[in-house]
Amino acid sequence: MNPISFYSECRVPYAPFLARWRSTARLWAPVSGLQRAQERYALARILIADDQQVVLDVICRLIEKADRDWHVCATAMNGQQAIDLAVKEKPDLAILDLRMPVLDGISAAKKIRALLPETAVLIFSSVDVPRLGPIVKEAGLQGAVQKGDAKALFREIRKVLSECCGAGSGELPAADPGSGQQRGRV
Repeated sequence: MNPISFYSECRVPYAPFLARWRSTARLWAPVSGLQRAQERYALARILIADDQQVVLDVICRLIEKADRDWHVCATAMNGQQAIDLAVKEKPDLAILDLRMPVLDGISAAKKIRALLPETAVLIFSSVDVPRLGPIVKEAGLQGAVQKGDAKALFREIRKVLSECCGAGSGELPAADPGSGQQRGRV
């Protein structure tokens, strides 16, 4: 039973305890629609671009479940779409696949950084991250993460968001927030 409903059903004075408890336990305290709307605008906005719909769906689900301060504001299937959506949505972070049709991830990232210098960009690829290091640094991007390592992705997102806008603090999820299969993998 939820402690708030338990104490609201009791006939003993509980207001002092409840006021202290609500301030420390944000998850169980009832939240008004206005508070939800205010919190929604305080979320870190993330754009994700990948040419594979399955990967895109999985990453979106994992990111939304990994940290309640993260919100996937847009998804794109190619580099040009990512640029257009970045200009429209103005995300805090763009996560781009390296190899995409129309415009590759590095070219799209350079254009996004030129148009929106406040937007951080991560490259998400199946290519070995150490091989991408020089390319990523030369392009002025915040980092690269190898596909298949969800914990590394969460760690990089937290690092980049804490550097650029102070959002996304918190612990790594203990396990894959998805279906429980392939823990720690995308």
